[in-house]
Order: sequence, then structure tokens, then C-alpha cells
Amino acid sequence: MRGVAVLAVAGLLSACQAVPAGAAPTSKTLFSIPDAVDAVGTEPFWAVMIDADQIALTRPDHPPVTAPNAGATRTASTAQWRAKTPEGVLELTVTAGPCSDGMSDRSYPFKAEALIGGRKLKGCAAAAGGRGEN
Repeated sequence: MRGVAVLAVAGLLSACQAVPAGAAPTSKTLFSIPDAVDAVGTEPFWAVMIDADQIALTRPDHPPVTAPNAGATRTASTAQWRAKTPEGVLELTVTAGPCSDGMSDRSYPFKAEALIGGRKLKGCAAAAGGRGEN
């Protein structure tokens, strides 16, 4: 019985190993993109904050855009949120993979792309409240 327990623990530990840097994820690899994220971008500056109830987009020189959070559609390496707003559909796609905001030394665990009113905004994302790793 002890041997079975050791094998079970070994199997669980091997399933938790990270993908080496530069390696392409396999179909067996699952990334943990959280349900609540903060995404930010520069040039132009923007931020999308997603919590359990709401999606909120803020940008300088624009009024804030908010909508109810209906949840994400997920694949092995992405999560995508969509919400109808007065400015059109707001879509945020978060993809697993390292990201730099280009203006600081911060690194983020996810890449982000927001789409609103036909305008694409690129940036980075992290778990809500985690403004990057550095």
C-alpha cells in the first residue's frame, strides 16, 4: 500500500512541473489563468480589471467602461472574456507566457490583448492584485 501512495505522489508532482523557457506547450500542458485578472498596456495606456462580478476598462481621456462578468471561455493556454458595453463589445484575451510592459522592469506571467470598438490594445496581465512579478 505504501508503494502505491509513493507512486501516486510522484505522478502528481510530475504533472505540476513547469514548461521550460522557450518550450512550446503541449496539449497536455494546462496553464492556470485565474478568474480574476488585471491587464495593463502602454502606448496607449489602458487597464482592464476583471473580478467575479465585473469587467472594467480604463483609459486616459476616455470614460470608464464597465460590464457584468459572464465568465471566461478557456483553452489550454488562453482565457477570453467578452462583454457588451455602450462602446461596443469589450473582449480581453489572456495568453499564458511571460510578458514585459516595455516601460519598467516588471515581468508578468501572461500576455493580454483587449479589443474595444475595433481598436486592439496589447499588454500584459497578472492575477488580480498582482501587478507583475518584479
